[in-house]
Amino acid sequence: MRGHVVQTMVVAIGVMAAGTARAQPENPGAFEVVTWDAGNVYAAGASLPTKVYYPAGGGGPFPVVGVIHGASRAGAYMRTLSETLASRGLVAVTPTIPCNFLGCNHDENAAQLSALLDWAVDQGATPGSPLEGLVDGERRGLVGHSWGALASHLAASRDDRIDAVVLLDPNDDVGVGAAATGEIRAATLQLLAERSGACNNQWMEGTVTPALPEPRLQLTIPRSAHCDPEDPTDGLCAVACGSGDRATTPFFRRYAVAWLACTLAADSEVAPWLGGSAFDDDLAAGLIGGVASAGLDLLPCRSAPGADADADADGDDDGGEEPDVAADAGADGGLDVGEETDEGADVDGAPDIAPDTAADATGDTGTTGGGGDGCGCRSAGRTGRGGWVLAAIGLAVLGSRRRRFD
Repeated sequence: MRGHVVQTMVVAIGVMAAGTARAQPENPGAFEVVTWDAGNVYAAGASLPTKVYYPAGGGGPFPVVGVIHGASRAGAYMRTLSETLASRGLVAVTPTIPCNFLGCNHDENAAQLSALLDWAVDQGATPGSPLEGLVDGERRGLVGHSWGALASHLAASRDDRIDAVVLLDPNDDVGVGAAATGEIRAATLQLLAERSGACNNQWMEGTVTPALPEPRLQLTIPRSAHCDPEDPTDGLCAVACGSGDRATTPFFRRYAVAWLACTLAADSEVAPWLGGSAFDDDLAAGLIGGVASAGLDLLPCRSAPGADADADADGDDDGGEEPDVAADAGADGGLDVGEETDEGADVDGAPDIAPDTAADATGDTGTTGGGGDGCGCRSAGRTGRGGWVLAAIGLAVLGSRRRRFD
């Protein structure tokens, strides 16, 4: 069944002429967006209800990105991110995967995500398909939330055709994600909620981050909790997983879109948010914290024509160790890659916004630490798997209502 196609106008908020204010990545881009309800897509033994959001008006082929929800949720909760990616020139494939309070088979979910991207590529080569001629199978990415992030992480560890991954407040499950990290070849961004709770307490970024290849970036969004990457969301998610600040939701989208548009489309417009002046501004304003990165100079958008001139003005983001963000944030706009991140130093003379994550935050573990006080560091508390099970049961109540956003 082919489903139906709906074309919608996405207003290009903030898309400015050259020389004026920058278009923030969380805002819609220049493309109108078409929504295709593809119905149930068969992928690696599962039937996945799937919507595809893609750019209208010709052009292409475009990179393809799977946009994956968390456990006991649905693709509808990732709609705004999917629409924004499509408006920026990517094909966003947004399924509802079999992962709920009864349990998630992470291996099967990972296989389903790779198969879903293959399906989209095949649709791009199928005459008469809404995606005909629009999908570039050589440029593939995944962005996932919670256990959808875990499935994305695992898929990237097993499928080297995946070029870019964004993990939105990921959660592990008895260490399967951490164990797979060494097999990943994709450029990976981790966007962590500051507040730890039952739905995100197993992710061990201190183990994962150093094992990821370059380029890599880890950020914490101050004041945020586990449900804040969703848009739209609902109140019950916060009840089950902990309450944050919904004003932080656009910042998850800002960096997710920037990473994917940079790595898959070499979009120079987003380069300032990946080690350039806009990144420094967000850091100084306390919108991001807990920074750990390496090899940002390898990102395609950083060398693309028109990229932010101060994305690496001193040319010293040359890989190796974690960056000393405070050393030159606001000075030359670069990221010195040398020691572990010390965000708490002197960003243009501003007060400290985070502890030294390598040393005094968590006792030299390499993880970010601290509390829920807006410091920009990840809350350090970890609890067992039982807390997640109770939270997932609460989320399951949403099952009969999860289609309301479709």
